[in-house]
Amino acid sequence: MAGLIARLARWWRGRAAPIDRAGGDGGDGGDGGDGGDGAGGDGGDGADAASDAELVIAPPLTEELDLHTFLPREVASVVDEYLHAAQAAGFRQVRVIHGKGRGVLRTIVHGVLRRHPTVATFNLADERHGGWGATVVTLAPGSATR
Repeated sequence: MAGLIARLARWWRGRAAPIDRAGGDGGDGGDGGDGGDGAGGDGGDGADAASDAELVIAPPLTEELDLHTFLPREVASVVDEYLHAAQAAGFRQVRVIHGKGRGVLRTIVHGVLRRHPTVATFNLADERHGGWGATVVTLAPGSATR
């Protein structure tokens, strides 16, 4: 689960503004001019860059996993962790978005789904839900062991 959270956090960082530990949005800090005294941010000195990297914003677990931001070499482990987490959260059906493209991600995803202990069935989504760019997965009831 921790690996999935870290990967999803990396994806989420591109979509959400970083949050300052003091509760603000961090301001611009900039070059020491308008907020350079630290009131609006860190003053732009880079001293907090390491601590900002440690700040993890975990997106909520939903019934949809979009793989567009992951590298093909990461997809199998992301899908594996996601399916375990989804089943543990009580989801009965999830949708994995792998895109249409050349089918590389779809092939990887379907390979994982064929042997995954939490999967009861899976099929390509209907046209309203992504067509051959997404796969709908029905999870087996109960909790599977790793």
